Amino acid sequence: RMQQLIQRRHSSTIIMHLNQRRTAAFGLVGSQFFHPSSSFVPCHHVSLRHENNRAFTSQSTIHTSSIARSSYYSNKNNFRNSILQSFSTTNDDIASPEESFATTYHAPVMWRECIDALLDCERSRTRKDARNSSDDNDDNNNNNDRLIFVDGTLGGGGHSNALLERLEGGDIVLGCDVDADALEAASKRLQKYTTGDESHPLFVTVKSNFCDLDSTLLNAMHPVTKEPIFGSAAQIDGILLDLGVSSYQIDTAERGFAFMKDGPLDMRMNSDPSSSGPTAADLCNTFDARELQRILRVYGDEPRAKVISNAICDNRPLSTTGDLVEAVSSVTPQFAKKSKRMGRTATLARVFQSLRIVVNNEDKVLECVLSETCPKI
Repeated sequence: RMQQLIQRRHSSTIIMHLNQRRTAAFGLVGSQFFHPSSSFVPCHHVSLRHENNRAFTSQSTIHTSSIARSSYYSNKNNFRNSILQSFSTTNDDIASPEESFATTYHAPVMWRECIDALLDCERSRTRKDARNSSDDNDDNNNNNDRLIFVDGTLGGGGHSNALLERLEGGDIVLGCDVDADALEAASKRLQKYTTGDESHPLFVTVKSNFCDLDSTLLNAMHPVTKEPIFGSAAQIDGILLDLGVSSYQIDTAERGFAFMKDGPLDMRMNSDPSSSGPTAADLCNTFDARELQRILRVYGDEPRAKVISNAICDNRPLSTTGDLVEAVSSVTPQFAKKSKRMGRTATLARVFQSLRIVVNNEDKVLECVLSETCPKI
């Protein structure tokens, strides 16, 4: 892959998070890795593996990032030492897996940056300034200065967990998701924040699509007092949206998100069996070739959109992910000489992504939450 990039005169950038606080951008130029604050490092092969959102060498952790299982090129010792010396980092400084808030359900990315951005809201700064300038050491936390945040894509609760650890008693985090499995997993994980203990911030789950938050938040109830959290209008200090699918959804064959595992061709974010809305199988079996071609081109930038859409129509009916994989594979080579992007794995990823976006109406939902919901709350 490296030689291909060199031959095509392309550069590739890898973002590596050191100690979850420092970030280095490494670029591939010619046949050497570089970064702005160190000399060039000779390139040799070193294998890295991905586990719990952390990258390891055979000896020790050198960085954390959302990096797929792959291989990178550098002299192992020189590469590692260069990173540690340039950023004054030692092995003891690097965050442990517990500090990354990753679980088997999902590993939240950029959690530190996200939480810092949320806590930089106006009311948070005002509250901090007021308490710093006051000589009164009494607890000033009340309903007037409490902070309220929304995790609009709760998932495994990683971002919510990180946020709750930074908040004070009386503050509230509302975790929203359409997936009942996500709500259950996050509720168990964050149980200590649901008891109503005033020394801890409060965590409340809300089953809702984030584009409907302006109406569903008004129905959010305190888990202990059973009273509405909001009055006539919801007033939120910050909203976090982590778009896409979670590791759990991909790893669960029954959800139909992954082409690596055979399961029902579903792809609906809402795991409730009684939920309405078309599945990916409905799209593949009812849309004509022209509409399928449009979907693959618009939402997947698929160069073989026409050929693949015809193959889907020719292999109807499709009911499982395996059926869709077989249809796509019939017109896609396992490996492509032209580029890796034209290979079967990359093509399947684009096809599944395109169908998932349409099944869940993701583009319209995102437009709605940014242009309508957020301004209201």
